[in-house]
Amino acid sequence: MAGRRRMRGAPAAAFAILAAILAAATLFASPARAAVDRLLLDADSLTYDRDHKVVTASGDVQLYYKGRALQADRVSYDQATRRVTAQGHVKMTDPSGVVTYADKVDATDDYSDGFVESLVAVGPDQTTFSAARAERLGGVATSLDHGAYTACVPCSGKPAAPPLWQIKAVKIVQDSRTHTVYFRDMTLEVGGVPVFWTPWFATADATVRRHTGFLTPSVVERTGLGVGFTQPFFWAIAPNRDLTLTPTYWTQQGLYADLKWRHRLQNGEYAIRAAGVFQSDPEAFKPAPFATGRRAFRGMLQTDGKFWLDKQWAFGWNASLLSDPFFVSDYALNPRNLSNYYVRELVSDAWLVGQGPRSWFDLHAYHFQGLATGDLQSQQPDALPVLDYDRQFALAAGPKGVLELEANFAAMTAQAATFQNAGAAAGPSLYGVCAPGTYVPGQCLLRGIGGELTRASAQATWSRRIVDPLGDVLTPFAFVRGDANWRSLDLARTYSYYDVTTGLNQTFSNASQLGVLGPGSPAFAGRLMPGIGLDWRYPLVASTGIGAQTLTPIAQIVARPNEGGIGAVPNMDAQSLVFDVTDLFAWNKFSGFDRVEGGVRANYGVKWQVDFAGGGFGALTAGRSSQLAGRNSYATPDAAGVGLDSGLATANSAFVFGENLALNEALSFAAKQQYDPATHGFTRLDALARGEYGAVSATVGYARYAAQPDIGFYENREGVYFGGTLKLGGGWHVDGSALFDLSRRPTVAAETVPNATAFALGFGVTDACHCTSFDVSYQQGLGADPTTGTLQRSSAITFALTLRTLGGDTLQRTSGLLGQTVSGF
Repeated sequence: MAGRRRMRGAPAAAFAILAAILAAATLFASPARAAVDRLLLDADSLTYDRDHKVVTASGDVQLYYKGRALQADRVSYDQATRRVTAQGHVKMTDPSGVVTYADKVDATDDYSDGFVESLVAVGPDQTTFSAARAERLGGVATSLDHGAYTACVPCSGKPAAPPLWQIKAVKIVQDSRTHTVYFRDMTLEVGGVPVFWTPWFATADATVRRHTGFLTPSVVERTGLGVGFTQPFFWAIAPNRDLTLTPTYWTQQGLYADLKWRHRLQNGEYAIRAAGVFQSDPEAFKPAPFATGRRAFRGMLQTDGKFWLDKQWAFGWNASLLSDPFFVSDYALNPRNLSNYYVRELVSDAWLVGQGPRSWFDLHAYHFQGLATGDLQSQQPDALPVLDYDRQFALAAGPKGVLELEANFAAMTAQAATFQNAGAAAGPSLYGVCAPGTYVPGQCLLRGIGGELTRASAQATWSRRIVDPLGDVLTPFAFVRGDANWRSLDLARTYSYYDVTTGLNQTFSNASQLGVLGPGSPAFAGRLMPGIGLDWRYPLVASTGIGAQTLTPIAQIVARPNEGGIGAVPNMDAQSLVFDVTDLFAWNKFSGFDRVEGGVRANYGVKWQVDFAGGGFGALTAGRSSQLAGRNSYATPDAAGVGLDSGLATANSAFVFGENLALNEALSFAAKQQYDPATHGFTRLDALARGEYGAVSATVGYARYAAQPDIGFYENREGVYFGGTLKLGGGWHVDGSALFDLSRRPTVAAETVPNATAFALGFGVTDACHCTSFDVSYQQGLGADPTTGTLQRSSAITFALTLRTLGGDTLQRTSGLLGQTVSGF
């Protein structure tokens, strides 16, 4: 029967019913279209050989069934052998998006057995399998002869060129029962050149997210450890449980083992990690207290978890136990960078949180372990418990507005007190101590108590937003806050430490706390702080040629009694004070509960914003704060010196500015400044710019903070960051970044570090076909050599090669050959 037919059906095997339908179709005299159910066939001609029971579709054959599509020059079905044959420009598409090209396909009608000649299969993720011949065996395995696999897309302009990388094997077998792909006699080629061979290799197929087997190995070189080879092994015990064993053999230190267990339950999950090594060469590390103490065994135990009790309540934990504080850095478990170069600590906590539509509950317990050379573990506090609660009520009657209730309870303990040098008469210190004979206010700060401290705080706040007929936006508010503080100082303990700056053993006593707090510091202190205030804003809106503009003058006044107990009560949680536009209009600019603003203060400024007609926006904020009456809390330092050198310690504060500009998605700028009119200079400056033009995109960040000797910062702190990407021809791109510390770090008295000290440099290259990434990074740091007092420059180079879909292959090198000792720099 010649002509074009379209037929539909619903068989268990598409071609089996197709044969029956085609047989019945011979009864039709018209070459029009016949359709039965869901099988669809288009062809130039359909023939049925009654003698041999063979149905043949010829000429631009297109068959669709249950989301599958088959295209070929000729398709035939033999009812006797129940085999389907497709020939000429064969293209098959399955519902998952895999497209297979072949010269010929010969298979049973249930596709359990068959073969394909000249196979090329392309997945939806642009991965490609190819083979001279592929065979389906028993419906459970597919075998490819002389096959190849790659995740590289053919480069534009060079479709015939070999892919950047590909895996070739004499035999590739995919087992659908185990969901595993096996490679026999496998070779990795890069640019068509063989670079690696192995007799056997196996990996999970694309249907598997978790599969037992070996993960990508890595080779590492690191000072103190030697050369290490890492071969991780992943064990998928069950769909909700797995175990990862990551052994590393170091040529200098021996076998290092890392074990991680993960378990997901119906309402949460948890993980346990253990790592350790019996070091072959403990002498490679400096003795205690500068480093490990040259111990043989070093290790750690970590666990974390999170569980939901219901839709509103959850609890969890994150706990760590280390053999020594230097284990993390020596074995590169937590890479150092500028953000954690000075303050490095390990935080263990357990928590219970709950959230309602207008409420929040947070219960935490904390333990801190210092990881830096200058950390004394006895000075690290434990906080158990720390409770925060917040609840808001919408008042529909009476005064209306919003009523907010806040509560906090905290109990902290530490064995040893923590001090810091301050004032012009003192100097920098590497440890949490002050110079002998300077444990007095103005020369020494109490950063943490030795003993126990308990605090309870509660606050009720009412506010209401009112817009009058003239457009004024008025927000009156009132609050009352109560604080109770109990402390029990441990004055009997005395501690010793080795002072690297003098090379001598030094001691300090917890009794020195009274020298900073004063002998009359009470064991109990209470405070009640009521206050009222008004926030006024008057938005002025104008539509101009460049866009809609809004200019909003803002004035705010807060009246309270003077803050009491300053200096006599330890300040543990309100030591971070940064005055800029983000807290210009805050009623209380202290960061914690141990301090609260007092007196009458006015905050005033202006905000301007423009929404450009062509897209984008610009914004500017400027303002100032003034103490109108009463004691200025920021000019009256506590035992930690908080408030001094903040820009708020004078009757009229420093000016603060903030700018934001986003012309479009490709160009943005943000900055904040604090300007001191007495010195006519900026005491704080932060700026960040991002831009993209053509093939170039860049990010530049800059920060500069003036010295604050009254709170222990004796030098200006300054840094700059550069980052960018350059897109090269053919799709290649190069990216790089550089982070420079431009300030002098006074951890050693004789240290003078030159400007533009690079703490992190890096660049990377990614190939045009988006199947491989090659990254090279360089890092540099400075630290004091405890044995000589001189500076030691440490550097690291990391090479990373990643083949898409095959995990990451990393060659990491941290070379002592790159290090150099800097003396008198």
